[in-house]
Amino acid sequence: MDEEQRDIYNRFGYDSISFDPRKDEMKLISDISIIYVLWIVLTYIMTIPIEAHTSRTWLAILGIVMLAIDIAFLLTETSIPNTNWGPSYITEYEVHLYVHSTFPLLIVLCRILSEYLYIDTDATSMAVLAEISTHQKVGKIIDMMIYI
Repeated sequence: MDEEQRDIYNRFGYDSISFDPRKDEMKLISDISIIYVLWIVLTYIMTIPIEAHTSRTWLAILGIVMLAIDIAFLLTETSIPNTNWGPSYITEYEVHLYVHSTFPLLIVLCRILSEYLYIDTDATSMAVLAEISTHQKVGKIIDMMIYI
């Protein structure tokens, strides 16, 4: 029933009830940093193929949004407003968990979309040049036949 304990539980989950993580800011920031370094490494590994490079931009934007949500809920006094369309009661910690749980799925979906939309400009340019060269050769042969 203690409001301070309830706020700690809502923001950081059951494991943090005994100690408020906001009192040790360096540990809290280092914990957040470690998670985001993990996401950066995972994103880099998943987007190594040339076809998936475009998804890095999309995932960087999603990562920044995710970081803004974490900062808003973990480091400030921001709370979730009660709405009619969402669950009747959801804590900031649950939002944090949901966002971090869906990020691997977003990595895979962005990679798939990036690979689907990828156009190899080098291969396309080479094919166009080969087609032009073929047409030029045919044109020269026709000109030679007309000349003879």
